[in-house]
Amino acid sequence: MQDRRIEVIDLAENGKEELIQDLVSIVTSFCARLYGQRRSRRKTERLIAELTQPPVTSVSSLGE
Repeated sequence: MQDRRIEVIDLAENGKEELIQDLVSIVTSFCARLYGQRRSRRKTERLIAELTQPPVTSVSSLGE
């Protein structure tokens, strides 16, 4: 009715190959999300640690 069609670009020879590709894509997506959250959490923890430390005053010893 709407003159649409589906074109298959990557034709898998059997359903098993397609299933494996889908599984790899899902695992990759979850790993990227997990490692992204870890990095964000570590960055936040590092920032909080820096903000809670007392300021360090440095004394210049340039041979004066």
